[in-house]
Amino acid sequence: MSKVKRIAVITSGGDCQAMNATVRAVVLAARKYNIETVGIMDGFLGMTYRRPGDFRVLRAEDVENIINRGGTILNSARFDEFRQESVVKIAAKNMQEEGIDALVIAGGDGSFRGGLDLLKHSNIPCIGIPSTIDNDITSTEYTLGFDTALRNTIEMADALRDTCNSHQRCNVIEVMGRNCGQIALMTALAVGASAVAIPEAPEAFDADRVIDKMIEARKKGKRSFLVIFAEGAFDTSLTDEVRKAALDTAAEKYLGGKISGHDLAKIADENYISSYGEQFRTKLQRRSREEFARYYAETGDVRFKDEYIETKFARFAHVARGGSPTVYDRVTASRMGELAVDLIAANKANRCICVHDGKITSMDIWDAINVDSVYRKYRKTGVHDTEAIAKFNPLQKKLYENRVKITEELIKSAAALSEI
Repeated sequence: MSKVKRIAVITSGGDCQAMNATVRAVVLAARKYNIETVGIMDGFLGMTYRRPGDFRVLRAEDVENIINRGGTILNSARFDEFRQESVVKIAAKNMQEEGIDALVIAGGDGSFRGGLDLLKHSNIPCIGIPSTIDNDITSTEYTLGFDTALRNTIEMADALRDTCNSHQRCNVIEVMGRNCGQIALMTALAVGASAVAIPEAPEAFDADRVIDKMIEARKKGKRSFLVIFAEGAFDTSLTDEVRKAALDTAAEKYLGGKISGHDLAKIADENYISSYGEQFRTKLQRRSREEFARYYAETGDVRFKDEYIETKFARFAHVARGGSPTVYDRVTASRMGELAVDLIAANKANRCICVHDGKITSMDIWDAINVDSVYRKYRKTGVHDTEAIAKFNPLQKKLYENRVKITEELIKSAAALSEI
């Protein structure tokens, strides 16, 4: 690669805190080498459509007050069309016409793949900076945004716990984490939750067993409960057949079918709701009402007359992505952005910035994507791809083993917590 004069930076995929800190660091670091930085709006989408203003030169004054801001001044977008070769070629042509010598990508592994696809058709090297709140990229111990998202989630759960205790309720909380349960588990441990369900081990969460223990705890005087679900802990997608079966079951169970269609549909939805957390809420209320009625009949304890565990459901969802980044995310993003530019200036591109053994470093981006792919295959099948693992270099093998160990520890912790 000849002397670099102009680089581009994009924020791609789901946004996360510290993306602005990354952009700022790239712009300021590039000045050391007299390199001009171009910010591309809307990630690969803006790169492809190249609308007026999509490619904009970023100066120091443009980024001086963004380090503390969440979101991204460059916007972000999921652009599935970039998987098509014809679309990548359009983006490659645009980048060449704009005189871009290298690309910095703040995003996840899917965004890094997009950068490598671009490389094939443009010879424009790239640097990947891991930016996703789920902390689920195998090649690095830490991804930008995780610390801030965890802070946000814990603060919201703490606030819910206060009102939950006042009203002697259970709050069922769904948090971010489609494929990784780190946010859910860390939140559960930090707020003293009664149980947690994570994608790594849905079988570790036995709803009936958890409910039985909550009912017994209430009998002994426990006032309130928190139960945390990662959004990807269970597959709860409904087919038409499942919904019809729900309606049929509800019709048979409630009043022998003598009930209005509207009420019947409502009852069915209460039993088969798209979110497992909502399903758990409904089940807990029903089961606790039945058990306390039986308990009152047996003991005459008036405390349990008409008693049940009132349960509310809350979905924190994308609010976890927002807010001012923590000190750790700001500093880590700044150091990663600076290292990305240093690598480009030294003609050491096509790297992925990583945290290894607590230190910020880099590795070959192809190796990073490969080890992540093998790990995701293991997560999906439960079987190690021994043939692929045998081809790993020592670093890849270490990263893979570390991620598997983390997964095992998550499973063990989640199972222990749900013992109440």
